[in-house]
Amino acid sequence: MHSEKSSTLCKYCLDVCPESINIQKIFNLYNDEKMVGNLLWSAFGYSYCNYSKLPGVGIASDCTECGMCVEECPQHIDIPKVMKDVVKTFETEYYGFKE
Repeated sequence: MHSEKSSTLCKYCLDVCPESINIQKIFNLYNDEKMVGNLLWSAFGYSYCNYSKLPGVGIASDCTECGMCVEECPQHIDIPKVMKDVVKTFETEYYGFKE
């Protein structure tokens, strides 16, 4: 399980993200993935892949590391750092992303 997870349901970061990344949704998939372990294929990775294909959604690799989300986070999660881990976990060639 990811060490920075407690509850990422507060949504304070959602309104300030200039890339319209649904950080809560992405973190939920990522945290669930980490609970089941690093599998070659998972339902969470597949869900992330399908989510990334929706028009107008921001995904982890869209993060510009502006830090606006960190300023709003009551848990002081280093969201840009976690986004890099999300990219390594889900945005792989296996799920159809180009590396």
